[in-house]
Formats: sequence, structure tokens, C-alpha cells
Amino acid sequence: MRAKNTIMIKKRLVKIIAPVIGHFISLRLPSIIAIEATNRCFLDCVTCPIPNHMKRQKGDMQLSTFRTFLSQINWKVHKLSWAFGGEPLLNKNIWQMIKLAALKGIPSKVDTNGMLLNKYENEIFNSNLRVLNIAFEGLSKENTSSFRQGFDHELVISNIKAISRRKNAIGAEYPVIILNYLVRKDNEDDIERTIELARGWKIDDIIFKSINISPSLWLSQSQMQYLGNKFLPVKRAELSRYKRQNGQWVPKENLSDYCRYLINSLTVTWEGKVLPCCFDFDASMVVGDIHNEDLKSIWRNERFSLIRKKVYSGSIQMCNNCTSVSLQKKVNIIKNES
Repeated sequence: MRAKNTIMIKKRLVKIIAPVIGHFISLRLPSIIAIEATNRCFLDCVTCPIPNHMKRQKGDMQLSTFRTFLSQINWKVHKLSWAFGGEPLLNKNIWQMIKLAALKGIPSKVDTNGMLLNKYENEIFNSNLRVLNIAFEGLSKENTSSFRQGFDHELVISNIKAISRRKNAIGAEYPVIILNYLVRKDNEDDIERTIELARGWKIDDIIFKSINISPSLWLSQSQMQYLGNKFLPVKRAELSRYKRQNGQWVPKENLSDYCRYLINSLTVTWEGKVLPCCFDFDASMVVGDIHNEDLKSIWRNERFSLIRKKVYSGSIQMCNNCTSVSLQKKVNIIKNES
């Protein structure tokens, strides 16, 4: 209760202070940057808007755009997160971009559906990739494939085993191999067995993560409730972002008046546009373009400041359904810790 009250007090303080001293917030340059290698994907996941609802042009980030991006970073960035848009391994230049970032002292984390890993086994270990986060959600081929439509369960298992064998054979420290497990009603009974399976594969970690039924603005309330009834876990409710209230699924915690991402991160699309939010899949809140303005200037420009003020005043519709940072449980397989 004390921790919850502390969080609420912090939120109120930020809401009051942020509009007044927004320029001071911008002095803290972002330490995490989400990079869109591509907004193409060959899967059609139930809660993902990219395949059927995204209106912007599809494409891959070019090396020249990434070099422009890197040339503008002259502060400490703790992580490049290749997790925005589509399947990052569809961009043939991603490994060179990861290597270029590493040479500048910036580590990369790649989120992938795992189906292309067999094509890039050498690149995974020669690019200085720090973290490889692979979607793997239980032992049922039918359940996983129905949620991630087009997902080849057996191929991904084969790819995971091969990458792990290679890492252990060469004694590599990196990348850290993580299985990303979205906990749903149809897979919550597989959690313990998946942990045992991962131990046999010698995976580093598993992250059991809460599913998001309200990403951005593309789902109606009725659609969100349908997804909640179908997919939200009931036995592992501690790993759900949502709770039942008056017969409806609502976020346990809402970020409409407090968003730490606005003061710690930004997103760069494949063509170099800068966004303040990693849920803005259609790039509706562009605050700049790295081809016209450098990142530091964009971070501190009037458009970005206005977005911050609007978020903290609760006037951006996209933020109304935004949940808190995903509830999750990390299990360290190697050390057998959770």
C-alpha cells in the first residue's frame, strides 16, 4: 500500500510540474531509442495493427539513414531497441547497423518472432548483438499459431535450439537469449513446463509478460473486451495488465497522466521520422525528421514539448487506454532464479 501511494504521489507531482518545467525535462537526453528496421511482417498477430490497419508506407531503414542517426548521437545511449514496427530480421542490413552501433558503444536488443533465425546464425554472433528476444508462448502449436497467425511453431523451436547450441559451443557471453512469453488464458498452464524445456535448451532467461489488448487506437471498446475475454489469463492474474471492473476489462494502472517514456526514450521510424511514443504505429505524432533536424534538437523542439504538455494534461486520445509498463516475471534459467 505504501509503495502504491508513493507511485500515486509521484504521478501527481509529475502531472503538476511537467507542463511548467517541460524544458528542464528535455535536458535529460533519451537513454533508450526504439529503432524501426522495417514495418513489414509476414505474420498477422491478433493484437498487432501492422498487417491490416497501418496506413503509412511500408519500407526498410537504409544504411544511409542509420548512419545519419548514429552521427547525431553524442550522449550515452544505454540501448537501441529493435522492436518497433515489423519483423526486424526482414531488413537485410540490420546486422551491419547493429555492428555500427556497437562500435559506437551502443548495445542493441532485437525482438523477433524467431522464424528467420536459421538464416542468420553467423550474423547473430558476429554483430555484437547484446540481447536476442524471441517470441515463444507455450507448448501448443495450435494455440500459438492461432494467436500469431502464420507462426511456424516447430521451425521456431528448431531455430531456438540451434542458436542456443551455437552459443554454448563457442562459449559466447552474448547475445543473451531470452524467450518472450505473452501469458494468455490458452497458455498459462504451460508456464512451468516451458521453464523446464528452456533449461534443457540452455536458454538464458524467460520473460513472462502481460498481453496488451489495447495497443494504440485501432481497436474499439467492444473489440478490446472480446480480446480480454478470450485471451487474458485467469489463473495467473498477477501477470495481467487488466482487472474486471463493472463487468469490463480495464487497465490496472493507466498512463494517461504519467509517461516516463516521454522523458527517457523516443522512436525513429524506418525513414527517419521521430516519434515520442512506441505505440504510435501509424506515425500520427511526428515531432521531427533526422534528415532535416538533429536528434538533440528534435528532443528539445517545440513540437515535442507540446506533446509532453498534452500528455500530462490528459488531452491526447491515444494515451487514454495506455497501460503501465508491462507486468512481467523474469526467470533466469541458467542460475535457476526468478
